[in-house]
Amino acid sequence: MNVAHGENSASRARRSAWASLLVWLLALSPLVPIALTPEDYQWDFRVFYSAAMTLEKGYDPYDNAQRNAVLPVPNMEFFYPPLSLYFLTPLTALSYETAYHLWLGLKLSALILLFVIWHRGFESLNPRYRMVLFFLLAYSGTLYRDLAAGNISIFEQLVLWLGFFFLVRRQYLLFGICVALISQFKLQPIVFLGLLLLVEARPKWFEFGISLASFLALFSLNFLLQPALMSSFIARILAGGGNLYELGAVNPSLLAVIREGTGFMSRRIYQLPLHVDMLAYIVAVSGVLSIFLYFFVAYRKKHPDYDLRVLVYVACFVYCVTAARMKDYSYILCLLPTLSILRRRKTELVPIVAVLVLAPPISTYVPYIEKLSGYFYAYLPLLAAGMMLWLYLDEFRKPSNAITGSISPQE
Repeated sequence: MNVAHGENSASRARRSAWASLLVWLLALSPLVPIALTPEDYQWDFRVFYSAAMTLEKGYDPYDNAQRNAVLPVPNMEFFYPPLSLYFLTPLTALSYETAYHLWLGLKLSALILLFVIWHRGFESLNPRYRMVLFFLLAYSGTLYRDLAAGNISIFEQLVLWLGFFFLVRRQYLLFGICVALISQFKLQPIVFLGLLLLVEARPKWFEFGISLASFLALFSLNFLLQPALMSSFIARILAGGGNLYELGAVNPSLLAVIREGTGFMSRRIYQLPLHVDMLAYIVAVSGVLSIFLYFFVAYRKKHPDYDLRVLVYVACFVYCVTAARMKDYSYILCLLPTLSILRRRKTELVPIVAVLVLAPPISTYVPYIEKLSGYFYAYLPLLAAGMMLWLYLDEFRKPSNAITGSISPQE
């Protein structure tokens, strides 16, 4: 009996090893075309490189005509503050192809470091096929979308999760400094400083103030070092820059969904007043934040020794659900929190899995179903983040459900 049991265990181990090998090959295969065809991938990096070269030649990288005259990137704009150009300019000393491969290598290195932080500070990870499949497919392949686009999102996530690592160890000032640093590139993450006012019953006003002052001091360097470029940057944003009007799969955000709805109403039913989309967005965000604060504050009061990772995880979902602009690759932020809640609630997720599996295909003979199907898949990351947020709020609602150490690493 023991021999048979040992043989069965060995057979399962072999099958798992072969499955893991095949899934790893599947996971690594998209990197091959990204590495071999620079003309087709990392288009965001091409914009960064073009902007840095434009500055090197003494032109304005926020002027599309001037930038495209130096290195053309049609139909794309540079929207980062001038300070970011100081980090990008050294790349112009290299040829575009060399800089392209260096950027890809740096991103893969940052991704490995991100996994190390996740594994050591939050959730245990392993190289087996189920885990690899999760990171391969979750949130419409958000990891690969960033690698293909060549954005800075993986770098952003690395610094942000380093900050979360400090937060859960109650090193609040180091957390605030990390948020202040990474918010110099994409301004939205600065809202995570609000966690310093929630993490304990007594808000950490000192750490919050120092962190916010650090952010403002660093951001003011844009005006001191490059006043002309900063004026150009602000003018471009005020003129409608920032891609807030992107809709669909490239920007599955709450504001985009609301604009899809108000646009449909205005075209088909009744012409809505101007800015009604922004008003509806503000109301929706206020509602989500109010519900989150109500449940979390009540939970923290009952369980003052709660696991701080819970606050980090739920804050990630609140951020993703309420962000005005949430690019497809930005959902990397949701990967680890989703893994955690799936481990806790796996027996209760059958309805969610059924919805995802039974969703109608995009291509269908019924026009309205095809349209709805297209919207469903386009905004699936937002829907998934909303579902995960609801599961966390449900955890807070349950009586005597102290999530203290219950998010311990496990398979």
